[in-house]
Amino acid sequence: MKKFFATLSLLLILTVAPTWVIAEQWAELAPPNKKGVTMGQLHYIVRDIEANKQFWLALGALPAKEEGGQVFLKIPGVVISLTKGTPSGTSIGSVMDHVGFQVPDVQQLKVRMEARGYKTEPAPSGSKLVGYVFTPEGEKLEFLEDGSTNVVITFDDGTKVNGKAQGPRMTVPILLHHVHPFVPKNAVEEMKAWYIKNFGGVSSRRWEYVAVDLPGVNFNISGVPAELPPTRGRIQDYIGFEIRDLEAFCKKLDANGVKFDKPYTKEPSGLATAYLTDPWGLSIQLTEGLGHY
Repeated sequence: MKKFFATLSLLLILTVAPTWVIAEQWAELAPPNKKGVTMGQLHYIVRDIEANKQFWLALGALPAKEEGGQVFLKIPGVVISLTKGTPSGTSIGSVMDHVGFQVPDVQQLKVRMEARGYKTEPAPSGSKLVGYVFTPEGEKLEFLEDGSTNVVITFDDGTKVNGKAQGPRMTVPILLHHVHPFVPKNAVEEMKAWYIKNFGGVSSRRWEYVAVDLPGVNFNISGVPAELPPTRGRIQDYIGFEIRDLEAFCKKLDANGVKFDKPYTKEPSGLATAYLTDPWGLSIQLTEGLGHY
């Protein structure tokens, strides 16, 4: 009977918890929002695919498949893809400063990764609940501790999610938490409105950051003095959204004045894709079918 009520309680939590918190099936992306959008992919251009594959496996990713020169791995709610190439640089200094992940224990993660020879750094604030780990080619990844105030998302109506009292603790080694673009100060609200209008994002805050919440990921937006270079060609080359009925979605974006770098295409593998760049230089791949990877 206790097991029944524990299961029932978890089900009740899952009906109200944000999708990016509960998407803990390795093979599944978070359920899409009303516009049919969910987080899909983080794509990296790397010189050494095998070294970077081993890095992600050490973090807790699982191998998915290798196809067309790309290696795909999975963490709950997102696909990590690696393509061999010569990137123009890391994300630091670009419009996408870094990606943030949620883990059960930041200090344990740092010890584990250091033991494998990977570079780590403490948070500038001195908090032991936040830290950085660097990929073999110098890409900075941020890690936030599960249950800490650092992972809490606050919506405009005051609702808070992902804190100690707002949901079950994570049972997997790693979850995608946020992406963190840096845009000119006068563009912060504009960027938020653009992702709300075109992708169905929900206005929120994370820590002191203006934010937009989407299934599978939270956009934390920082204002900086000047426009920064785009992400295309850097190690963290683009992010990807999985879209329900991608062809119709692309037509709606087109009607909203969004320009595509590559229009809607149905690939021989059955995966449908389209590519665009947001007004601030963040490259985005749209897919339909990525959830089968």
